[in-house]
Amino acid sequence: MKGLARFFYVVTHWETISEELKKRDERPQAIEEWGRQMLRLQREAHEAEREKLARVLREEAERWRTIANYGGEAAARATARIEDLQKETGALVEDHLAAVRGLAVMLYIEESAHIRERMLALVPPKVREMLTGTIDHFREIDQQGALETATETTPVTPPPLQ
Repeated sequence: MKGLARFFYVVTHWETISEELKKRDERPQAIEEWGRQMLRLQREAHEAEREKLARVLREEAERWRTIANYGGEAAARATARIEDLQKETGALVEDHLAAVRGLAVMLYIEESAHIRERMLALVPPKVREMLTGTIDHFREIDQQGALETATETTPVTPPPLQ
């Protein structure tokens, strides 16, 4: 009798059950698509920044030619500009590391190993190595039961690449 009652329940509520199953199946796909979009946007931003830096460096090369002609004062200005460019490049690297750390946190808390592996497959090898090292670092801290304490007191940084 229970089986028949369950059958009628499923038949009468099939639309609701079907919608819930569809939502559950769509979540990993949405997360994966969101991850792809984030990586694409990050890649586009970094590509634009890299092109900008390449253009600026070409301009600097032209300025260096001018320096050869005009001497010490121009050399001092060029040196200062190169230092500024190095700072900008350092800031870009810091932004990249922050994005990698954020992605590592998202991948660490993601329950689906399939999604985590798909996302890791989308990133370049060095970034994948950084993410894997950071996730392993999180696991070590979490196994010690100190993840919440560690993130509140010290910033979580990925282990250095070999």
